[in-house]
Amino acid sequence: MKVYKLTFLLIPLLFWACANRVPPTGGPKDTDPPKLLGSIPKNGSTNVRTREITLLFDEQVVLKNIKKELLITPRIESDYTYKTKKNTIILNLEEPLDSATTYTFNFREGVVDITEGNPAQDLILAFSTGNILDTLQIKGQVTDLFTEKPQEDVIVGLYVATDTLDLFNSPPYYLAQTNKQGEYTFRNLKASSYKIFAFDDKNNNLTCQSDRESYAFLDSLIVLDSNYVARPLRLQTLNVDTLQLKRTRSSGHYFYVIPNKGLVSATIKAANDSTLWYSYGEGRKEIKLYNTFPINDSLLVNLSMTDSIYQTSIDSFYLSFPETQRSYDPYEAKVTNLIVSPEIKQVRFSVTATKPILKLLTDSIHIALDTLLQIPFDSTWNITPNETSTHFDFKNTLPNVYLDSIGQNTLQTDKSSAKRGFTIPDKQNTKPKSTAVYSLVFPKATFLSIEKDSSKHSVIQLKPRYSKDFGILAGSITTDKPHFTVQLLTKDYKVVDEKIDPGKSYKFTYVDPGDYFLRILIDENNNGRWDPGNILRDELPEPIFIYKDSEGTSKTTIRANWELTFDLSF
Repeated sequence: MKVYKLTFLLIPLLFWACANRVPPTGGPKDTDPPKLLGSIPKNGSTNVRTREITLLFDEQVVLKNIKKELLITPRIESDYTYKTKKNTIILNLEEPLDSATTYTFNFREGVVDITEGNPAQDLILAFSTGNILDTLQIKGQVTDLFTEKPQEDVIVGLYVATDTLDLFNSPPYYLAQTNKQGEYTFRNLKASSYKIFAFDDKNNNLTCQSDRESYAFLDSLIVLDSNYVARPLRLQTLNVDTLQLKRTRSSGHYFYVIPNKGLVSATIKAANDSTLWYSYGEGRKEIKLYNTFPINDSLLVNLSMTDSIYQTSIDSFYLSFPETQRSYDPYEAKVTNLIVSPEIKQVRFSVTATKPILKLLTDSIHIALDTLLQIPFDSTWNITPNETSTHFDFKNTLPNVYLDSIGQNTLQTDKSSAKRGFTIPDKQNTKPKSTAVYSLVFPKATFLSIEKDSSKHSVIQLKPRYSKDFGILAGSITTDKPHFTVQLLTKDYKVVDEKIDPGKSYKFTYVDPGDYFLRILIDENNNGRWDPGNILRDELPEPIFIYKDSEGTSKTTIRANWELTFDLSF
């Protein structure tokens, strides 16, 4: 009787255990990816007629982002549905596949196991709807044009050479996607001639918008009759839309000219030959004109624009400034990049203003030692403006009085200083040289805008920099290229300095300690500049190289008071 009762109690527990299976706790973590046991149709099959594809795995699986991960080539126009059932995945195509065509289903990381999410490896199914299975391959890599960094998740497309389709007007016939190393592979291709493109498909529409998506191309067809390794595809963002004037508008005291894309340069000329002042907006995607003389009604203005692929557009518009009660835009003139080098007796800095600068009252700029001494500059300023007078680079020789006071002048200047009424402070009325605080002073109204704004009084502490605080990077150059530029880049690939046509050697001095790259831009057509190419004319960008040492390392660390030598050969 007792045995019967015990059995009766155990039966419900057994049924409960069978109905609620859970992964066992403890034990080693599952790191093995799911393995494909078989498929219908089988991999490599020919004369396939089915619209249903079934995959069987050695463990329970689920689909993950399958609409993004699964690449079907050649691309199919119709959609498909999918479902999973334990170890099985079933795809149902809405439309029949084309006849006599080899198809590849690359699942990439779209199939994972249910326990740990391990993706199936190299899960590719290929079959033919005809009696021949195509087997040719194309491999290659996509990198950034300016940094040579591998580009991940970039679409690479093949277009049949005889078609008029390209990346701007149609999805590719065959497509692949790059991995973390920027590598891609096309499998099971038919022998033919192809055009190849790559583009960063941010909006996932399988076409490229050149104004906001980077792209790359090769300037010749791939004639595929055996397995092929393509030249690197180098991505850059370069808007190839036809340059045109989009619109104009008045706003407050200003008039705006808006092209349909960013500009390299613009020429603006009034019909009455009056001087027009203007500045560029962000990305040079608009031109802002200032009201600097009376206009009775409107003034005809002729406009010539040039874009980044050297397209030009000539247009005209009528300029007017309606009356307004709105305030003028605020004004600021900011001093940046101040470098004081007593060893070469030089000071330099830049001024960037929010409006074009009409006058520079540079005679008032001076060096001050606390409030005890004001030191004017002995020579005039060397000033280089940009085309809109909103940015100026300043350079001058440090005054002798300042150099004497910090013990950096090897010339006898006491007499000349005395003639001007200045004396070098002695130890009784100044701080020691090591702690004396010198400043560069810009009095109020040193920089006057075209709207009569005055810059604020500004004082910036002078911090002398000596060669021991910097590094040097130099080397020889071996090349048959007559024209090129060597650039020194920060670790973020920003240009610090460059040497244009340096000849058989280069040298970067006064380099701040840090990590750097060297980049070489080749002026292959000898037109005095590096050209970005033009996909509309099948013109590749001119060559760019990032320096790499014998071990393939491109980044180098520059330390203070060090000189590094890297010989360049290209």
